[in-house]
Amino acid sequence: ATLSHDTYTHDLLQVVGAQNVFAHRYQPTPHQQPWQDMARYPVVTLEEVIQAQPQMVFLPTYPYPFTQEDVVVYSSLPIPAAQSQQIYLIDGTLLTYHGTRMAKALNHLSALMCFNERTSPNYE
Repeated sequence: ATLSHDTYTHDLLQVVGAQNVFAHRYQPTPHQQPWQDMARYPVVTLEEVIQAQPQMVFLPTYPYPFTQEDVVVYSSLPIPAAQSQQIYLIDGTLLTYHGTRMAKALNHLSALMCFNERTSPNYE
Protein backbone atom coordinates (compact mmCIF):
# COMPACT_ATOMS: atom_id res chain seq x y z
CA ALA A 1 0.00 0.00 0.00
CA THR A 2 1.04 3.56 -0.59
CA LEU A 3 -0.58 6.91 0.13
CA SER A 4 -2.37 9.59 -1.78
CA HIS A 5 -1.88 13.33 -1.95
CA ASP A 6 -4.48 14.15 0.71
CA THR A 7 -2.95 12.38 3.71
CA TYR A 8 -0.99 13.59 6.71
CA THR A 9 1.94 11.38 5.72
CA HIS A 10 2.08 12.87 2.22
CA ASP A 11 2.19 16.38 3.70
CA LEU A 12 4.87 15.36 6.21
CA LEU A 13 7.06 13.93 3.47
CA GLN A 14 6.55 17.04 1.34
CA VAL A 15 7.73 19.25 4.21
CA VAL A 16 11.06 17.40 4.34
CA GLY A 17 11.50 17.61 0.57
CA ALA A 18 10.26 14.21 -0.56
CA GLN A 19 8.05 13.73 -3.58
CA ASN A 20 5.34 11.08 -3.37
CA VAL A 21 5.52 9.18 -6.67
CA PHE A 22 2.05 7.72 -6.09
CA ALA A 23 0.29 10.93 -5.03
CA HIS A 24 -1.84 10.84 -8.18
CA ARG A 25 -3.27 7.36 -7.52
CA TYR A 26 -6.20 8.47 -5.30
CA GLN A 27 -9.65 7.84 -6.70
CA PRO A 28 -12.20 8.96 -4.07
CA THR A 29 -14.80 6.46 -3.00
CA PRO A 30 -18.26 7.99 -3.47
CA HIS A 31 -20.13 8.84 -0.28
CA GLN A 32 -17.16 8.27 2.04
CA GLN A 33 -15.81 10.76 4.53
CA PRO A 34 -12.14 11.43 3.62
CA TRP A 35 -10.81 9.98 6.88
CA GLN A 36 -12.76 6.74 6.29
CA ASP A 37 -11.83 6.34 2.63
CA MET A 38 -9.30 3.51 2.33
CA ALA A 39 -8.82 4.42 -1.35
CA ARG A 40 -6.53 7.16 0.01
CA TYR A 41 -4.02 4.32 0.57
CA PRO A 42 -3.92 2.57 -2.80
CA VAL A 43 -2.30 -0.81 -3.17
CA VAL A 44 0.43 -0.84 -5.81
CA THR A 45 2.27 -3.72 -7.40
CA LEU A 46 6.02 -4.15 -7.55
CA GLU A 47 5.75 -3.52 -11.29
CA GLU A 48 4.19 -0.13 -10.56
CA VAL A 49 7.05 0.62 -8.17
CA ILE A 50 9.51 -0.24 -10.94
CA GLN A 51 7.64 2.04 -13.36
CA ALA A 52 7.68 4.91 -10.84
CA GLN A 53 11.48 4.63 -10.41
CA PRO A 54 11.61 6.07 -6.85
CA GLN A 55 14.88 7.53 -5.56
CA MET A 56 14.00 6.51 -1.99
CA VAL A 57 11.58 4.00 -0.50
CA PHE A 58 10.20 4.20 3.03
CA LEU A 59 8.69 0.94 4.29
CA PRO A 60 6.81 1.75 7.50
CA THR A 61 6.31 -0.76 10.28
CA TYR A 62 2.82 0.67 10.88
CA PRO A 63 -0.02 0.57 9.88
CA TYR A 64 1.10 -2.02 7.32
CA PRO A 65 3.84 -4.06 8.99
CA PHE A 66 6.69 -4.03 6.48
CA THR A 67 9.67 -6.07 7.63
CA GLN A 68 13.33 -6.56 6.79
CA GLU A 69 12.21 -9.23 4.32
CA ASP A 70 10.37 -6.50 2.38
CA VAL A 71 13.56 -4.42 2.33
CA VAL A 72 15.30 -7.38 0.65
CA VAL A 73 12.53 -7.62 -1.96
CA TYR A 74 12.61 -3.89 -2.75
CA SER A 75 16.41 -3.92 -2.79
CA SER A 76 16.32 -6.41 -5.65
CA LEU A 77 14.16 -4.20 -7.87
CA PRO A 78 15.66 -2.27 -10.80
CA ILE A 79 14.96 1.14 -9.24
CA PRO A 80 17.27 4.01 -8.27
CA ALA A 81 16.46 3.51 -4.57
CA ALA A 82 17.82 -0.03 -4.69
CA GLN A 83 20.91 0.96 -6.67
CA SER A 84 21.80 3.66 -4.13
CA GLN A 85 20.70 1.62 -1.10
CA GLN A 86 18.01 4.16 -0.18
CA ILE A 87 15.38 1.71 1.01
CA TYR A 88 14.47 2.25 4.64
CA LEU A 89 12.44 0.25 7.12
CA ILE A 90 11.06 3.08 9.23
CA ASP A 91 9.03 3.39 12.42
CA GLY A 92 5.56 3.84 10.97
CA THR A 93 4.40 5.94 13.89
CA LEU A 94 6.80 8.66 12.72
CA LEU A 95 4.82 8.82 9.48
CA THR A 96 1.32 8.45 10.86
CA TYR A 97 1.10 9.91 14.37
CA HIS A 98 0.71 13.66 14.46
CA GLY A 99 1.10 15.87 17.50
CA THR A 100 4.11 15.55 19.74
CA ARG A 101 5.80 12.94 17.51
CA MET A 102 5.92 15.43 14.62
CA ALA A 103 9.20 17.03 15.76
CA LYS A 104 10.91 13.64 15.97
CA ALA A 105 9.48 12.65 12.59
CA LEU A 106 10.66 15.84 10.91
CA ASN A 107 14.16 15.45 12.35
CA HIS A 108 14.45 11.79 11.38
CA LEU A 109 13.04 12.19 7.88
CA SER A 110 15.09 15.33 7.22
CA ALA A 111 18.24 13.44 8.19
CA LEU A 112 17.38 10.67 5.71
CA MET A 113 16.70 13.23 2.98
CA CYS A 114 20.03 14.99 3.64
CA PHE A 115 21.82 11.63 3.53
CA ASN A 116 20.20 10.93 0.17
CA GLU A 117 21.33 14.30 -1.23
CA ARG A 118 24.94 13.72 -0.12
CA THR A 119 25.07 10.29 -1.73
CA SER A 120 23.16 11.10 -4.89
CA PRO A 121 25.22 10.92 -8.08
CA ASN A 122 23.81 14.35 -9.01
CA TYR A 123 24.83 15.97 -5.75
CA GLU A 124 27.44 18.72 -6.03
